[in-house]
Amino acid sequence: MNIDERYYGLGSDSPGTDYSTFNNDHSKLTLQFSRTLQKDIIIEGDVFFAKNRFSNIKEGTNPVTPEIEQNCRDYSGVSVKFTYEGRDQNLDPHSGIYLIANADFGLRAAEYSKACIDARSYHTPFHPDQVLAIRGMLVNMSGRVIPVYEYASLGGNNTLRGYAINRWRDTNAALLNAEYRIPTPLPPSFLSGLDTVFFLEAGKVDNKMETIATGNWAVDSGFGFHLDLAGNVIIRADFGMGAEGLNAYFFYNQAF
Repeated sequence: MNIDERYYGLGSDSPGTDYSTFNNDHSKLTLQFSRTLQKDIIIEGDVFFAKNRFSNIKEGTNPVTPEIEQNCRDYSGVSVKFTYEGRDQNLDPHSGIYLIANADFGLRAAEYSKACIDARSYHTPFHPDQVLAIRGMLVNMSGRVIPVYEYASLGGNNTLRGYAINRWRDTNAALLNAEYRIPTPLPPSFLSGLDTVFFLEAGKVDNKMETIATGNWAVDSGFGFHLDLAGNVIIRADFGMGAEGLNAYFFYNQAF
């Protein structure tokens, strides 16, 4: 699969303009195993093999160096993930909590370890049909050889929707999301299952976990329209405004 990529560099102070661009002939094979330990607890194991071939590189302020390109060429990794499923439903939860804890390790040409905790909760504080969704995520990693695609990253349709995909990368990341979902007041005969969504988000990447909480957090806010198609899938259009302008994302299922 050939995709167009942007590389902004590492760190929360990487500039939003004059980024590097390149084409990537990307392939990734993933083998996944899962088992239910208890009613609400699932363990998953993944093994993946990745290959990347860069071309048409146009250098920006932070260049795509030969080392970055070499670290991404051929590598593999393993991941172990524990999930606690405490939501009332998977597709559009109105109550409960959802916890994900995973550890990733690079193999072959990659040498890194990464841990992530992702906690989500759902509430109906004002009306049974209006949902307040809250999320907090923390990522910590270290290693001698880290492919650029394995860094903790923020920006895009599931993290900071007011910024470009993978706008920030580094070895540590923190993220906070809050979203309020309200049924859109339209006649059922016209369009049923449409929610209007308002969200506020903040996040930061850093090369040290000790300083992740201080200064230079990226913040965005926005709104969207989420359409539930008969309980099978949600199609959404989200519009987020951050310090670097407006971004629009069209995707499926909830951001969290």
